Order: sequence, then structure tokens, then C-alpha cells
Amino acid sequence: MNDGAQPTALSGPGAGQADPRPAGEKQVCREVLDRAFEYIDGELGPLDCDKIRRHLLECAPCLREYDASEHLKALVRRSCACDAAPLELRAKILLRITEVRATYGG
Repeated sequence: MNDGAQPTALSGPGAGQADPRPAGEKQVCREVLDRAFEYIDGELGPLDCDKIRRHLLECAPCLREYDASEHLKALVRRSCACDAAPLELRAKILLRITEVRATYGG
């Protein structure tokens, strides 16, 4: 499904090859990419946002993956923008959240 977008680490040149970066650097990359959607959605605090922003400026592979994630979010947003969940579903979900919090002390 590459519609002219930048190749990702999974689909671009060198896909499937061993990553030459040191283990510590790969761990930072993994942490940044694990939080990419939170970053895109503005759900992180200023310190985490700054950490991710700095990493993306310095790490081309992560920036490519981040761009792919951002592109995916935009596609989903456009595709689902007109669909609204029924009010009954919202009420059931909120009730279930309340029940789970009461059960597990959340």
C-alpha cells in the first residue's frame, strides 16, 4: 500500500537487514516509535514531546517511521470522519469503564 509515500524501514531499501545501530540507540528508537501516536495526538507532556522531537530531528529511520505513522493517522481520520458511533454504544462503554475502575481500583 505504498501510494507514493516515503518507504519505511519495513518496506524500503534494506528492509529485513540487520540494524547496525548499538543496542542502547535501538532502545531509544523503540521507545520513541512506541509513543509516536501519543505524540501525533498531542497526548504527551512537554518534556516527552521535546525528547521525541529532538530524537526525530537526529534519527532518519525514526523520522521515516514517524512520517508513515502520521500518514496512516491522516488516512484513517479522512476515512472515518463521517462515521459516528451510536449514543447507546458510548453509554455502554462509559458504564464498562466505570465498572472496571471500581473493580480494579482505578
